Amino acid sequence: MKALLNFLPIAICGAGIYYSYDAKNKFQAQADAVVAQIEANKILDTNIKKAEGELSVEKKGLSDANESYVTVEAELDSAKTKQKEIAREIAVYEAELSEQAELLAQQDKLLKETKAAVAEALGKSPDEISVDTIAGDIANLNNTEKDLKGKLDELNQLVATAEGNVARNKTTIADLSSRKQRRDERIASNAKEAVISDVDGDWGICVINAGKNMGFTPQTRLLVLRGKTLIGIVVPESIAANETVAKIDYNSLAAGVSIQSGDRVMLEKPITDWSVTVKRFPHEKPHQNWCGFFVTQKVLSTRDPK
Repeated sequence: MKALLNFLPIAICGAGIYYSYDAKNKFQAQADAVVAQIEANKILDTNIKKAEGELSVEKKGLSDANESYVTVEAELDSAKTKQKEIAREIAVYEAELSEQAELLAQQDKLLKETKAAVAEALGKSPDEISVDTIAGDIANLNNTEKDLKGKLDELNQLVATAEGNVARNKTTIADLSSRKQRRDERIASNAKEAVISDVDGDWGICVINAGKNMGFTPQTRLLVLRGKTLIGIVVPESIAANETVAKIDYNSLAAGVSIQSGDRVMLEKPITDWSVTVKRFPHEKPHQNWCGFFVTQKVLSTRDPK
């Protein structure tokens, strides 16, 4: 037992030494592993830095490539745009060339027609007309045309003057016809007679079966006739369309004479045209003015006082 107790510390110390040595070996192994890992990390860092450098170079190359791509794409778009512009310009040029060709054809046709027209106007053959002489020939034709136009203008002026004269003559004829119609109507009115339909001696008035339709006005004096004898004068006071109430002028009545129903009346002064001037003869009495008057321009109605 005592020997066992003596051996136990030795065993424990041996175990401690063994575990210490083993721990040391493990620690050394771990330290070597750490060192190796550190070295590996250094190498990895170097590789990473190298890779990052290479990546940076690649990125720069990619960026340059992208920029170059953008530039090339822009240049390509510009080239496409220029291509379209050139295509449009070519189309415009082709259209202009086509128009010019058509214009040249028209000019050639016009030249031929001009030669033919000039030749016909000058009585020549178209072969006798050349480009060198056609300008002079056209100038001669223009001078001839100017002369003809001058004569035509003179003729048109004469025609216009004649038309104006015709129009004025028509106006004058129409005016004269209108005046004649008015004169005829007035002369016909002067020849008309009306009849006294009623007489009121107390009031000194009479009623006549005519009015405005015969041209009666408040200034009109009416002669009263019995047969062919003038017996007096009445003056309209109330005038309707077809009836007139007139006041009897008793100073115009002869002694013992009175106006009666059935007596006829007519205008003392005939209706005259605007151009007629009527004057009484110096020896005439006022109620005889209907029998004689002096006309300075034209007479619408004349009566013999005797």
